[in-house]
Amino acid sequence: MTFAPTFGALPACTFAERTFDLDVPTLHHLTALYPLPPALQRAVLKRQVEFLAGRVCAQQALEALTGTKPAVIPAQPDRAPAWPPGVVGSITHTTSYAAALVASDTHYQGIGVDCEIMLSPENLTLQRHICVPDELEALHAVHGDWTLEQLLTLVFSAKESLFKCLYRHVQKMFGFTAARVMALDRVQQTFVMQLEQDLTPYLCRCSQWAGHFHCYGNLLMTVMLYPSNAHRQDGG
Repeated sequence: MTFAPTFGALPACTFAERTFDLDVPTLHHLTALYPLPPALQRAVLKRQVEFLAGRVCAQQALEALTGTKPAVIPAQPDRAPAWPPGVVGSITHTTSYAAALVASDTHYQGIGVDCEIMLSPENLTLQRHICVPDELEALHAVHGDWTLEQLLTLVFSAKESLFKCLYRHVQKMFGFTAARVMALDRVQQTFVMQLEQDLTPYLCRCSQWAGHFHCYGNLLMTVMLYPSNAHRQDGG
């Protein structure tokens, strides 16, 4: 469909995606595939459809990985998906697109995936909330043929993926200033991030993390993987 050739090829991972319309027939179709949680019965149509599309992708990815499709994927109190034992994963959705990436925890102890619509020039005011000092300028100095809004989209998405990847170990909120995108390789479609603060005794300031990205049309997707051979968290 869109990103499957890139992210479906990641080692030991299973990827599922779908595009969808934000309308009532799509809601009814998705509800037939996955039950709408009571907490979302009064939510707006956009929220309902995007949630269901993400959960259907997660079901498909889990079935491909484990051979079993769960009836539901519960939400934890912090609203993060409660993956089956032995599985790590991540879900993303934006307007008209959803995806999920899962793997066995014998290969990874964390996964983060995020997809964003490319930011417009008006969104550059968000830079002060997303970037640490000189982060965007340093990237633009090397990749000047990318617009600032394209680079800002990548920085935003990369940090969202990092948060999803590490949250199960950190177990607390941490903001965009907790990390910096140091470099990106547009040929290999990879980037490097560095933590700007200590998150846990193992996830330390100045540690570096490699991620993957891919652009398709006006969408950009990033993925962060926390390998099982890295330092494990207590009980991880």
